[in-house]
Amino acid sequence: MDKSLMNPHLKSLNWLVGKWIGKNGTGKYPTIKSFKYSELLEISHPAPHQPVLHLKFSSWFENPETKEKKFAHFESGFLKVKPASSPIYVTYTSSHNNGLTIIEEGSYNENECFFSIESNHIGRTSINKPPQVLKTKREFKLLNENKLSIKMFLSTSTNSDLDEHLYIEYEKES
Repeated sequence: MDKSLMNPHLKSLNWLVGKWIGKNGTGKYPTIKSFKYSELLEISHPAPHQPVLHLKFSSWFENPETKEKKFAHFESGFLKVKPASSPIYVTYTSSHNNGLTIIEEGSYNENECFFSIESNHIGRTSINKPPQVLKTKREFKLLNENKLSIKMFLSTSTNSDLDEHLYIEYEKES
């Protein structure tokens, strides 16, 4: 979509739109072994009349010797801006292949191209295995014109502290 057709309430977030590739992401948590991962993040503006962006994440582990990819996590969601809010208020509603649905809300700092969102509702299917996710927090930060970082924090039924779980830096492809 042509960015000139973007909903006016999203203009300050137009830097997000595009295809982002993240390599050498790190995952850690007190109850698991640390790991490396890669991720594709595609962000689009599907409807000019709505103040909403579509985010699609696909992550994988790559065998360093064979370069074979093992897909790990898929997520799709919508980032919505509350029109005429100050500071700019954003919500993100997402669905995950692991059986979770999460609603996260927070504010956007336009001067720093940074927003932080925290979960206020987490739904899970009846067949999810433990531990249960209790809270999430994400921080999106534009590092430069073509570089984005996302840090994710997690609290679970086995570790109630909101600890860093994922960190990745993406390069913009388009």
